[in-house]
Amino acid sequence: MEITHIISFEGEKLDFPKPIRIRGATEQWLGALENGMYDSIKRHLKTGIQDYSQRSYNDWIIKHAGQIVVLIDQINFN
Repeated sequence: MEITHIISFEGEKLDFPKPIRIRGATEQWLGALENGMYDSIKRHLKTGIQDYSQRSYNDWIIKHAGQIVVLIDQINFN
């Protein structure tokens, strides 16, 4: 079995850079899952920051996940 993405309660899907295999000790694959989540957020954050200046604000919001939009808006607000 592999975990390839995470889906938020709102239905937003974020793909992992590489699949997480569920095997071996639970602590190991849960640690790998946590690292995969961080890597996924970082990757989507980089893409969102690059897109921020290339699209209209409304298109940008629709294209990216809510967590990414909120985080980038907070960074730009400061």
